[in-house]
Amino acid sequence: MAFSQFKSLGEAAKRLRFLAKNATFMSAAVSVEAPAALRERLAIILEEGLHRISEAARCEMLIAPLLCEVWLHYRSILKLWSHAPLEYDAELVGTPDYLIAKQSEFGFAVIGSPILVAVEAKQDNFEYGWGQCAAEMVAIQKLNGDSASAVFGIVTNGETWQFGKLQGTTLTQETAYYGMSDIDRLFGALTFVMEECYKQVIQTQALEVV
Repeated sequence: MAFSQFKSLGEAAKRLRFLAKNATFMSAAVSVEAPAALRERLAIILEEGLHRISEAARCEMLIAPLLCEVWLHYRSILKLWSHAPLEYDAELVGTPDYLIAKQSEFGFAVIGSPILVAVEAKQDNFEYGWGQCAAEMVAIQKLNGDSASAVFGIVTNGETWQFGKLQGTTLTQETAYYGMSDIDRLFGALTFVMEECYKQVIQTQALEVV
């Protein structure tokens, strides 16, 4: 079953055997001032409605620029992948919109262990988006073979951003929503999640050395 066949978070929870709950895990996130050039460019895109032309336009004009801008500060450890295939088995297979993974020991052409996945909420259907995102998060957890570490997920239509965290057999949906209406708060949320990914990779590498 492809990731896109999971139509809701509830369906994914029942089929993949995890507990879904609403809680906050991002209370430590603070607003971070977005770069002026990015802020101006996004404001023009929203004003002109360029992101509403197609699903691809939302990915290219809103989602990718924000993810890329935050990721740039962590590129020595993490790598951003766009529409790269992901497969655990015949049930958990597909092409996530975006992945954040640790840099691979085999170089730029190989995906390292993924740690974050971002899914576009197509046609603004966040329930469907979370079904797909949850399946991708479970696939990542299984591929990494590490249920103790967290896997992060994002579902967004470009304007509204929702966050989740899978750890063990519990997927927590962050109760707070973030949006383009407060770009600094959103930028801070993305920075918080990217920082969590960064720290987790650093901790894992330290344990491997020991």
